[in-house]
Amino acid sequence: WQKCLLEEGYPGWFTYYVWESVVRMGPYREDGFPKRSRGTVALFPELNREALAQVYERLSGEGKGGRKVEGSFARLYGEQMRACGGMSPELRRKVQGSWVRYEKSADERRSRELATSLQPWGTGWCTAGESTAHTQLTGGDFWVYRTPDGSGKHVVPRIAIRMEDGRVAEVRGVGKAQEMEPEMVEIAGRKVAELPGGERYVQIAADMKQMTALERQLLTGPHARLDDATLRFLYEVDRNIVGFGHGHDPRVRELQALRNPKEDLAQLFNTTPEHISLTREEALSGDIVYHHGDLDLNALTSVEGLTLPQRIGGSLYLGRLASADGLVLPREVGDWLSLPELISGAGITFPRRVGGSLRLNSLTKADGLTLPREVGGDLTLNSLVSAGELIFPIRVGG
Repeated sequence: WQKCLLEEGYPGWFTYYVWESVVRMGPYREDGFPKRSRGTVALFPELNREALAQVYERLSGEGKGGRKVEGSFARLYGEQMRACGGMSPELRRKVQGSWVRYEKSADERRSRELATSLQPWGTGWCTAGESTAHTQLTGGDFWVYRTPDGSGKHVVPRIAIRMEDGRVAEVRGVGKAQEMEPEMVEIAGRKVAELPGGERYVQIAADMKQMTALERQLLTGPHARLDDATLRFLYEVDRNIVGFGHGHDPRVRELQALRNPKEDLAQLFNTTPEHISLTREEALSGDIVYHHGDLDLNALTSVEGLTLPQRIGGSLYLGRLASADGLVLPREVGDWLSLPELISGAGITFPRRVGGSLRLNSLTKADGLTLPREVGGDLTLNSLVSAGELIFPIRVGG
């Protein structure tokens, strides 16, 4: 919810109004949203960007008729959730369609045409709100891939490509969390390959195509032996599998749950299952070759007696360490490495590779320090005052 409110650029008053309500709401039911009690671990309500955009329009008066309404967020959001349309399974089975281009324009009639063409179908796209459609069309072209309705007209939206400053800025489908439907992946991939800035989405399309093939294979034979290349892909050893939607492709975790991760990863790293860890306790037991997932050690204030896995597939969080002399970090960390309170890097052996960002926000002294050869994300060194003979990474991706 927080990410959405920031990404969509809603004004402060609306962000506060939504957030103060959402933290007190449970998952949507036919009779509305149950109240969340203090300390509960119940889920928050589902985020539907289309419904949220239309609540904003009703409150701000930027939608149809320009009339403002008042009311609780829970009531208005529930009304818009019910008002969102949908697609029948029969319509979703239709794949052949055509692309419609909405050219960059500040004309409100054009943005209204785009928004209203999406509203009957429950896409979940915030573009179904007129004010959002206007903002997006002002910034660039908007492409929609449409398949036939019951009468054969190409009106059912299945893929959206938003352009900004002449380049691809966003690609979305109508699956869960705006993920791409498997049968739409190849169509989306071909289109983005033709557009400026679409290069990074070609890899996403290839990943989604491979994920769909692997899903079909494992649903029929979940215990089939997989080769090393497939295991590296499934367990995201070298990089995260990025989808077209707003979140992590849920199929990754679902397919991993069908397998025995310790046996798979032991095969991949030429070791035994005893040297693979899945939990914090296992990871700190010593002699671990590979830890699958994130490792949260934010509670640690001392590195005395600490032996970390040789490799960590996800992120490593060491949020309270101010000093870590003699700490030997894993040779590779697949995602983030977070040491935000570390003041001095003396005596630390850093990984050769950090796949995500490396956070060293409080580091003041880095004399003689050798940072990872590769940092895939951002490198944060905003407190550094002394860095004699500091060896920087060869590559920083962020």
